[in-house]
Amino acid sequence: LGDIEKNIEKIKLINVKEVDELNSFNQNSQTVEVINNQVTNDEKDAINTKEIQKPLEGIDPKVKYENAIKLLWSNKLDEALQELIILKEIKPVDLMPNIQYWLGEVFYAKKDFNQAAIEFGEGLKNYPDSIKGPDNMLKLGLSFSNLSKINEACNVLIELELKYPDASKDVLQRSIKERKKME
Repeated sequence: LGDIEKNIEKIKLINVKEVDELNSFNQNSQTVEVINNQVTNDEKDAINTKEIQKPLEGIDPKVKYENAIKLLWSNKLDEALQELIILKEIKPVDLMPNIQYWLGEVFYAKKDFNQAAIEFGEGLKNYPDSIKGPDNMLKLGLSFSNLSKINEACNVLIELELKYPDASKDVLQRSIKERKKME
């Protein structure tokens, strides 16, 4: 009887090892599949970017950007949004931090604070060292405040003062003022 129990234990151990090996194999297969899908998606994105850029050839992104800002200041928010979305798809490297910031501003002006928070957060994540970094962080905090997410808003505004101590005086003063309102 003792030998049978030992054999059963050995079989269980072998089965556990085989299951572990199968799981490992499945995870590796899934990883390869994910990588293959990413490559395919990256290739699709490259193709889509080329397709988007073709009809826009000859358009100066700086002119389009200036137009988007003029539309924003004229309170033509939907038109400004469309211009900025097109610019974001073109991805002019030198303008991307500003484009991302102004996308957030359009949603903020439209009182879509959830989308504004997303856009400002994306700007902060992708361009933290740009001139718009402190502005993105301020507006992210204000967006959270407008969503009644007071803890998040306060945390972001405190982080702004710590991360960007050399930000413009206006940004830092507004941050302090808004935080005091929430206390």
